[in-house]
Amino acid sequence: MPVVLKKGGCNCKKTGCLKMYCECFSSGRMCGAECSCCNCCNHSEEVHSIEKAKEAAKQRHKRAFYDPLGGPVVKR
Repeated sequence: MPVVLKKGGCNCKKTGCLKMYCECFSSGRMCGAECSCCNCCNHSEEVHSIEKAKEAAKQRHKRAFYDPLGGPVVKR
């Protein structure tokens, strides 16, 4: 069974929302209106930056962007 993510936003201040401790980034979704982050780079105009950050995170954290049971992450 896939992991269901809660709705809500992040409140990142210095990371540009491109680190694993950003709720949105780590769950594989882009930041939205519900977020209160500053200097966000996790939105549709920064796709190249997001992909680059995801690849770097996957190299550091082998199971990044996967739920603990190995199934897909469901965005709601």
